[in-house]
Amino acid sequence: MDTKEQLKHLLLTKNMTMTELCRKMSQRLNKDYTIHNISGKLKRNTIKYNEIIMLYDILGYELVVREKQNRQYFR
Repeated sequence: MDTKEQLKHLLLTKNMTMTELCRKMSQRLNKDYTIHNISGKLKRNTIKYNEIIMLYDILGYELVVREKQNRQYFR
């Protein structure tokens, strides 16, 4: 599941629209975020890490990075 798919899933889980998410993000950052803007970044895979963190935070989630237990990595 990529970031766009995950975000869609979380929006459904929280019963929130992309419009509402963009409005809340715009309010927090005093910068205009639109559906077109966020969707384009997700489609092109150019969304910034801090924007993803903010989107998850607005939805009530946090991104956690931890060491893998089985220590298998990409090869």
